[in-house]
Amino acid sequence: MPKRAILFAIPVIVLILFLVNKNHNDSTSKSIESPTRKEPEQTKKILRIGTIADQPLDEIRKFQPLIDYLNAHINSADYTFRATAASSLGHVIDFFNNGKIDILIDSPFPIYTVQEKANLNVILRRWKKGVKEYYSVVFVKKDSGINSVNDLEGRIIAFEDGFSTASYALPKASLHKQKLDLAYQKSPADLVPADKIGFVFSEDDENTIVWVLQGKVAAGAMNHIAFEKLAGTQISELKIIHKTITVPRHLVACRRDLDPSILQPLTNALLSMNDTDDGLRALASFGKTARFDLIPDGEKLQESVDKMIELLNENKQN
Repeated sequence: MPKRAILFAIPVIVLILFLVNKNHNDSTSKSIESPTRKEPEQTKKILRIGTIADQPLDEIRKFQPLIDYLNAHINSADYTFRATAASSLGHVIDFFNNGKIDILIDSPFPIYTVQEKANLNVILRRWKKGVKEYYSVVFVKKDSGINSVNDLEGRIIAFEDGFSTASYALPKASLHKQKLDLAYQKSPADLVPADKIGFVFSEDDENTIVWVLQGKVAAGAMNHIAFEKLAGTQISELKIIHKTITVPRHLVACRRDLDPSILQPLTNALLSMNDTDDGLRALASFGKTARFDLIPDGEKLQESVDKMIELLNENKQN
């Protein structure tokens, strides 16, 4: 073939190959991104279920078995569930007010605090780690010479963090109920006025136990189950000087304006999880939850919640 003919043929061949390849790509693209398959996902609204955690990504992973179960067992053409988490009370309040979270699962203090700032309804109780309710204890070293909470004036007590129910809000409110004045301290080494009880955050219940045993703080507070577990063989070196009222371990709350067409199926699905093998597996994977149940109206449990709210209100006015 003459050189000029070859030079002419090359661009023609390239053009043909380009057109053939384009038609193949167009055909393949249509088969993968089928509009009829994607349309239901695009029209579904996302309902976000979450909590408050120092490590939000870790907590989202813990919630995933629950999310997977709900998406598999609630046949909704309009909604799908997704896990979320906020790093503070302020953030979760913003999330509710901005429509970034719809359902909150947490202990009573965060639920109550968020309820004041956002429009929430408490609907269920969660038996986290198999526990339906608990109370807090204030404890000291047995040989400390401290025999009552009144002896803590001029000394320091350690709480876990600022949004824990059993390791902060409940014992603090209960001490306030005893007419004791608590003041935040930056360090366990700070000097505390003789008429006040200083408090610091240990960031972990285990730290609280260690700090009390080492004499770094005079007292600590946490739920009675954690106390017995974390104190372990050294529990004989400690003594409890105060117990609080009993409150639910965890609660489930949702926006008051949540669509009833999804609220009822969601409630039914949670309440029936412990009736099936799939549900029991999902519950076990979700923080060793035993079950979800209704909060008994007018019974002792509801009275405990009301008492805690009263204590927290009094504590705020302090």
